[in-house]
Amino acid sequence: MRTTPRKLILLMLALLIASCAQRKESFRAAVPTAVTVEATWGKTSPTAAAEQLAKPLEHELAAISGVYRTVTHCDSGGCRILLQHDPNVPADKVAFAANAVVKRLKDALPQDATVSVYASNTGRAPDFVVALMLDAPDVAAEHHATALQFAADLLRLPTVEKCDVPGGPKEETNIVINQQRAASHGLTLPDVAEAIKRAKTQTIRTNERTTVTVRQSDGPADVGSVVLKTVGNAAIRIEDVADVKKVTTPGAVVHVNGRPAVLVHVFVRSGASSDEVGACLRRVLEQRPPAGASRIVPIGMNRGWWAQPLR
Repeated sequence: MRTTPRKLILLMLALLIASCAQRKESFRAAVPTAVTVEATWGKTSPTAAAEQLAKPLEHELAAISGVYRTVTHCDSGGCRILLQHDPNVPADKVAFAANAVVKRLKDALPQDATVSVYASNTGRAPDFVVALMLDAPDVAAEHHATALQFAADLLRLPTVEKCDVPGGPKEETNIVINQQRAASHGLTLPDVAEAIKRAKTQTIRTNERTTVTVRQSDGPADVGSVVLKTVGNAAIRIEDVADVKKVTTPGAVVHVNGRPAVLVHVFVRSGASSDEVGACLRRVLEQRPPAGASRIVPIGMNRGWWAQPLR
């Protein structure tokens, strides 16, 4: 049977589409599984962070069973070390070993550095992004709080690994040390930072030589009440040697086609296929919009190197 030019063109298009689909899946499968080691160290230089944070950690982390590559990025706030590992080795197992390395090397790191380990690649791009379109004329703090709850609810979906709501307002506590008062009790800025860590604070950083900034505390709500040392029957607290002030940074303003919105970044489990990601997106779009939002709009999807807008 003779093949007409029109049939030949249609056949070539079908082969091209099939080839692209296969390439999408291969790119998706090629995205490496990874564990993240986050080391923060206040205000420093990228060179100093690489030398004093990354260098002591990299060699030991690279020796963890299953890790085949370390990728380190250092800036003025610290370093992020990505541990790319064999997908057949569970991320939790690699993260557990990484935590053991961090504890073992604690004395080799700067005293006021904070190191956290995450059983995922926290720096990778989201698999897809949706926008919660708001009924209100402007984006307010309560909209971000509602979006965070919506994102937490999405974790119940089978393939969702993590959700982020970027641009929300940040609540921080600035602790400005009075050096004269601190010195009278034999205390320094590192003493204050170490006491805050012991109080189970998730994130701290030091600014200049006089300020400690605290964010997302799991410890006491009043950081000023944290005890630094005891002299006889008297407890010396942070508020005795520093001025403690809470600061709120306003959240980002996001518009979609001129209307206020809050974006939700969704990450699916490692190794999920394109079909699974697409199915997950459809399930997200089927959710009831949270209070204050009229609808959920898909913004974009990521497929390794492939990206496409969603209308």
